[in-house]
Amino acid sequence: MDKEKLKEILQEKGEDWLIAALVDGSIGYHTPQGAKRLIESALQGETKDYCERCLAVYKGDLLRMIEYDRMCQNLI
Repeated sequence: MDKEKLKEILQEKGEDWLIAALVDGSIGYHTPQGAKRLIESALQGETKDYCERCLAVYKGDLLRMIEYDRMCQNLI
């Protein structure tokens, strides 16, 4: 996923949907406020995140973590 794809998802599904996807995908690890900050960081060009989940599962790749959580919601 890149920044442009993230913008497309936000336009198509909305910010609240993506925030919920991150909270759900993390099984509650991220709060809604924390998920919103992650999305904002990604939109500003940040590609790394250093929370335990992102480091352990996605090797710090913020966009990969967001993409995984989004894909999981599309399977439901």
